[in-house]
Amino acid sequence: MIEGLITSIPMNVAAFWSLFLLMNYIEQRSAITLRLLHFMLTAMVLYACHYAYFSTNEAINPMVDMLYRYCNLAVYPLYYVYIRTLTFGKDRWWKTLILLTPAILLSLLSLRWEGALVVIKIVFALQVVWVLWMGYRRLKVYVRLIEANYADTEQRSMKNIRSLLYILATISLISFAANLIGRESFRDSIALLAIPSVLFSMLIFMLGYIGNKEVVSVLEMRRDMEEDEQELAELSVARFESLKEKILTMVDEEKLYLQPNLKINDLARRIGTNRNYIYNAINVGMGMSFSDFINHRRIDHAIGLLQGNKEKGIPDVYEECGFTSLSAFYRNFKSYKGCSPADYFDKD
Repeated sequence: MIEGLITSIPMNVAAFWSLFLLMNYIEQRSAITLRLLHFMLTAMVLYACHYAYFSTNEAINPMVDMLYRYCNLAVYPLYYVYIRTLTFGKDRWWKTLILLTPAILLSLLSLRWEGALVVIKIVFALQVVWVLWMGYRRLKVYVRLIEANYADTEQRSMKNIRSLLYILATISLISFAANLIGRESFRDSIALLAIPSVLFSMLIFMLGYIGNKEVVSVLEMRRDMEEDEQELAELSVARFESLKEKILTMVDEEKLYLQPNLKINDLARRIGTNRNYIYNAINVGMGMSFSDFINHRRIDHAIGLLQGNKEKGIPDVYEECGFTSLSAFYRNFKSYKGCSPADYFDKD
């Protein structure tokens, strides 16, 4: 009774988000929402099998056990597919099928071969390490894409991206430990059983919340790029240099960097050119991201204000410079100047 109640918590959390994401997908038809929904449904079935295992003393139906083994090996690849879709913006069904092949084959093989259980544990452990590493790399790519398109990255769900990394790492460590211990060991202690159940419930809820809240996606950025593809052509060296000069002149003379939440599309519209030209001129021609290009000018502007008026402090000027938060000012200042504002002005 108590075991069943404890093990039903993560199942119910996953079921809640599955229903919520299903309604969102029907309305939005987002590939990212669909992949997160696949993950949540698999997690729900996985914990439903856990519930069946811990809530009854009777022997579990072999088909239920097979389903549990499939979900156990499928849930991490599906989490990676969600991260891949979020960061890459494209979804290839055959790549997903390849990732799910070990889960399909080993779960079927476990019906006939007891040795498959050992192989499943080894494959699961390898999956955890691989997904953690690849997920981390994919999310770093996503961060770079945001920095290439938005000046104010704090407004573009950067905290959510970091949270996805932390959740991925935490779930990986807990899953790795639980897999080594084996679920049979949790049956003898309610207190021991409650620890992973509560932790997984919290982590799954956070993942669903952050995933649903993540409105900025590579799909949106790539949609903008696709709209410009008809205008794309190879820029001559002369035109490329001319565009760089035009960007520098307009941004500096009109002080566009003082505009909060400035996007690369805003600059492209002001200049009257393709956003991909702007992207190449800044990222390739100037060797920096759009975020760094704008925020460096904001920092220089702030330094000028602070040096010109000793009565002013950083809390008085950061908004004047286009930053949306004090933490964003400090983070960009240290990244650009290599020290804190206090240390920088002490040198002077």
